[in-house]
Amino acid sequence: MATASPMPPAFFSPPTLREAPHPDWVLMDKWGYIAKRENNTTTARCLSSVGGDVVGEVSFCLANPPAISYMCVHLLGLVEHMNSGFRSIPVVVAAAGAFVLLQLSFLRDGERLHHFVYEAGGGGPAGKPPSLRSLPWDPTRGDLFACEIGILPLGSDGGGGGDGGFVVAALVPYISSQDRPPLDLHVFSSTTGAWRTVVPRLDPSPSCEENVYSHFNSKVIAIGGGFLGWVDMWHGILLCNVVLDIADPVSPSDSESDSDTAYADYDYDGWRATTWKRTLFSLDGGDQWSNDCTADSDDILEGDDPTCFRLLPELWDVEAARVSLKNLYNQAPVLGMHDDGVVYMISELDDPDDEKTWVAAFDVRNKRLKALAPFASKRTSSYEGYCIPCSFSMYFGRCGPCR
Repeated sequence: MATASPMPPAFFSPPTLREAPHPDWVLMDKWGYIAKRENNTTTARCLSSVGGDVVGEVSFCLANPPAISYMCVHLLGLVEHMNSGFRSIPVVVAAAGAFVLLQLSFLRDGERLHHFVYEAGGGGPAGKPPSLRSLPWDPTRGDLFACEIGILPLGSDGGGGGDGGFVVAALVPYISSQDRPPLDLHVFSSTTGAWRTVVPRLDPSPSCEENVYSHFNSKVIAIGGGFLGWVDMWHGILLCNVVLDIADPVSPSDSESDSDTAYADYDYDGWRATTWKRTLFSLDGGDQWSNDCTADSDDILEGDDPTCFRLLPELWDVEAARVSLKNLYNQAPVLGMHDDGVVYMISELDDPDDEKTWVAAFDVRNKRLKALAPFASKRTSSYEGYCIPCSFSMYFGRCGPCR
């Protein structure tokens, strides 16, 4: 068994946020902080799956985008241990509706990966409090990695509010000489409180089998209608109905559902941001990606918030007597949750002596820089997948300040 190493101090020092009471949605930092939050109405506790005698505590500090919200985790009674009892950095794996799927690893439990489901509460005297649930670890199933596992709410309110519980599912490669699909589908139901494993049937189209064998998963997204999507950024999305007794990864051909993506590219004269849209399922076969909106760095002008350029006066082009974004290096685009053409990117000045990092909100559709917020960049060497758009924040009552 490998020996854990002390984590960098940055993972124990959450930043101060200008918090919002209960935003409609947030950009949630993928990496959590190991810290205790006092008097926070988002806090939930449960016994961990490490022998059942360690209480885990999870809190969230929420802010309006483009500021990055974050999670804090704490093990009661283990503060004096190395890393406060954690073997690795807490991870926000996925979120859908009122639910957030978390991945934790503990010093006293070897190298196992444990998963927890957090459910946002309504707050106030009449609302239920937030809750935290530990999912059972099954040695016959082994560890499920963050890129393989997702969560889907089954709310009867149609909005993911948690009325009908949730399912957690992982689509895992299965290497065998048997004549069977090379996948196992592991599904946990909040109703039964247990895992089950099924062999998913493949869509009969030849392209589906080809896509399955070449698929390399990077993340899992909730589609709705019982479907999760396992995303390969180069080869497409495997869709699987995780609610049926026999699950089917399918080709996009049965019903209608939308998906969006965004990318940014660069040349010596600036950069361009583009958003794309497609129908995942279409009755008329219209299931191709289409360009939604595009903006060049020369096109984007100052938005309604003048603080952007007080924060970054280097953006002013003296010769052109206007703001110029050519020397702003952007990466890791993330779409917001309102289908409004706004793309959030990590932004840095093209200057090796400037170490400041920002999250910028670009309105690609209307060609405006909407807002800037500082980003704590010292915790990661790669910004890919740095945050997850989440709507669980809308299910809280008025949250107390994060302390």
